[in-house]
Amino acid sequence: MKFFRSYLQNRQQETHTQHAKSTPQTITHGIPQGSTLSTTLFLLYINNITKTVPNSTVYTYADHVRTTLLITADSIEELQEHAQNELDNLVKYFHLNNLVPNPTKTVYTLFYPTTTQQDDLTFKMTGNTTLQHTDSAKLLGIYINET
Repeated sequence: MKFFRSYLQNRQQETHTQHAKSTPQTITHGIPQGSTLSTTLFLLYINNITKTVPNSTVYTYADHVRTTLLITADSIEELQEHAQNELDNLVKYFHLNNLVPNPTKTVYTLFYPTTTQQDDLTFKMTGNTTLQHTDSAKLLGIYINET
C-alpha cells in the first residue's frame, strides 16, 4: 500500500508547448499516463462499472479510455428505454468517479432489426445532447457495420 500511495500522491504536472511552459501543478486525482502500471490501475479503478449497467454487456479499453455498451431488447420501445437508462446510469457512474464523458464522441449503432430507422431512436446525454447515429461501431479494434 505504501508503494501505491507514494506512486499516486504528490504528483506534479506541467504543460509544454513550442514557446511556453506552464507552472507545475499538483494532481489531486487520476492515474499517471504512460507508465507500465497505468492500464492496470485504470482497470482496477473502473472494475465495478458493470454493476452500474446491469442490462448491458460492457467493454472497456484503457488505451483510449473507451467504453462500449451492447444492449439487446425484444422491441424498439424496450431498446429505447433500456439504452437510455443504461446511458444515464453510466454517465452518473462517470461523474461519481471523476471521469468526464464526452457527448460529442458518444455515438450509437443499431444492428438489428434492419428495418428500424435511426430516427426511430433518440438518446440524450449530459447537457441534453442528442447522440449521433453511426453506421458502424469499433469493437476490440474491429469495425462492425450495422448491416
